[in-house]
Amino acid sequence: MDKQTKVILAARCGAAARGGINEDNCLILSAVGKPSAKINHFGDGDYLSEVISLSQHGCLLVVADGMGGMNAGEVASKIAVDTIAHAFQDERVSKMELTDSNARKLMRKAILEADNAIRKAAAADKEKEGMGTTVVMLWVVNNKAYYGWCGDSRLYRYNTGVLDQLSSDHSYVVEVLHLSEEEAFTHPNNNIITRCLGNPDEQAVPEIPQPEPLTQGDLFLLCSDGFCGIIRNSEIVDLLQEVADKPEKLNEGLDLLWKSAEEHNWHDNMTTLLCYVKTGPEKKKEQAKSAIAAQTIDPVSSHNLGGKGKARTIAVVLGMALVIAAIVAGILYFHPFKKTELTPVEPAIDTTIIVTDSIPAIGETVNQPTEVKKPDAEPKAPSEHVGKKDTVTNTAFQEMINKHAGNNHQPTTKAVDSLKTGGEVKEGSK
Repeated sequence: MDKQTKVILAARCGAAARGGINEDNCLILSAVGKPSAKINHFGDGDYLSEVISLSQHGCLLVVADGMGGMNAGEVASKIAVDTIAHAFQDERVSKMELTDSNARKLMRKAILEADNAIRKAAAADKEKEGMGTTVVMLWVVNNKAYYGWCGDSRLYRYNTGVLDQLSSDHSYVVEVLHLSEEEAFTHPNNNIITRCLGNPDEQAVPEIPQPEPLTQGDLFLLCSDGFCGIIRNSEIVDLLQEVADKPEKLNEGLDLLWKSAEEHNWHDNMTTLLCYVKTGPEKKKEQAKSAIAAQTIDPVSSHNLGGKGKARTIAVVLGMALVIAAIVAGILYFHPFKKTELTPVEPAIDTTIIVTDSIPAIGETVNQPTEVKKPDAEPKAPSEHVGKKDTVTNTAFQEMINKHAGNNHQPTTKAVDSLKTGGEVKEGSK
């Protein structure tokens, strides 16, 4: 590395003003691969803003949102962060060759170990039957951002007016209904998830994409749905702009995020973890140009700040329209159209989009793709499917989740699969 990467970290985790048990947990491991490294792990309270010079194997950040109501959701989320911390503290990690493949394998291994630990704990204690958790993690190392998740806890990256949601919710509204961001935000069943850790009937299926290059000025936000479930991305970009303006005071940034949540009638457990890249690889000219283009040409997908980008977009579009109109007028004036005989065109060959059944783990053989057929009707909302227990993954697991108010997750992949085929499923509440 040309210069040592430094990051500023801050986090806050807590229950809503309505009280109750906080089922969220989060973790900051400042030095990966060192058994003696300090672990900042907490389910309530603040992690004060701190500047960290990254070691050779970087730092790790984790957020877990437990579920299960009185069935120990907070236990599941704690098991998750503890197990993942243990995997990354292992001295063998410091001797590992830091390739993209090895890094992603380690993240997947850690998440699956956490999944197995939760399932074993639930099987050994009847009172914990039905507990589960989501997870999202970020490993900053080697001038790259490695990340993975399972469930609907999210990871965002903000830089120079552009907000990227790096994770994609494993939820009913996204993976089954394929709704737009706004439609999913307002849908009555946006609290139902399709993947989690702790499902007793099937192993977790985390998503571990290729890493993102690290850039000086990057601001990462890891959060549970207690935050992103009540604040739209178009508002989050404005909040992170204010946070990025004062990176040395990330604690004040946390105050800003939580104040906004309270103004939106915050009602759930909430965790926000911030990571600002103070020194690191500088943004290349090509990247800077792309960022400017994203703000001015595609403000919707990039969530550009304020209305300036939209104004520029309108001006550019109008200008281009005038130029095109002038060119067309010139062509028509000097070269009037002549009647020509059209040659029949052969009909296009029909194509079918194919997708794989599931995301394979690294090293696994990919299943043969299956043909996607147009369903006879749009999947019915889960609220219309009530009473058929044999379509859920595990009766005890599901019933314990359903009966506790205040839990907004339903961790069952098979249940969602049944919705695709017209089956029935019970809806959980958080």
